[in-house]
Amino acid sequence: MGELSSSQLDGVASWSQWMVLIAGIITAISSITNYLASEEKDRRTDLRVATNERLTAEAKAAAAGANLEAGKARSEAAHLQRQSSALQAQAADLGRKAAEAELQTERLRQRIAWRFIDDQHAQAWVQSASAFAGQKYELLTGDEREARALTRSVDTLLHLAGWVRQPPPQDYPIAGDVPAAIVSTVGVEIIIAPGAATRPAAESLKRSFDAANLPATLKEHAALTVRADVIAVIVGAKPQQPPK
Repeated sequence: MGELSSSQLDGVASWSQWMVLIAGIITAISSITNYLASEEKDRRTDLRVATNERLTAEAKAAAAGANLEAGKARSEAAHLQRQSSALQAQAADLGRKAAEAELQTERLRQRIAWRFIDDQHAQAWVQSASAFAGQKYELLTGDEREARALTRSVDTLLHLAGWVRQPPPQDYPIAGDVPAAIVSTVGVEIIIAPGAATRPAAESLKRSFDAANLPATLKEHAALTVRADVIAVIVGAKPQQPPK
């Protein structure tokens, strides 16, 4: 090949300089790009860290709030439980008092209620007493209205059974249609003469009184019954059960 001219050499030198310059520019641009990329990466990393920290803080705050609310709820539940227990205790106490009041009311009712013979026992009474139809009897009672009312009921049933009522002895005062002897008897007493044949009828009569929840006592007593064929029935004051 031939040698390059001076002008050609100058062109080659100029081109080499340009290449060096362009390479430097490219290197600079690459460095700047890498720097900017690194900065962006760091910025995004910092942003993620900050976001995570913020979310963590918010979660902790929410958890703390939830714990506080849970504590309040437990405290309120305990308070309600105490109130419920107190109300249950009050209700139980009121129930006991109500039961006691009901019991006292029933006891008072039994004390002031008049004795009587209900329909069921009245039918059984007449049926059993009818086996001794024609039996003679006397009725004696005190002055109390309750005892006199029961005496009338007994008289009616014995009459229906065919028993024959006898007038009281001359020394017994009469009040209305019921003998009003002043006696100290409490409850019902059935009196017969000692060894009298009236005992079976008297025992049947006692069972009728007992079945009607009117406990009666059967006695042999010559002084109150002059005739051996007569059964004396004394209806005394209502027995009073002692308070329990």
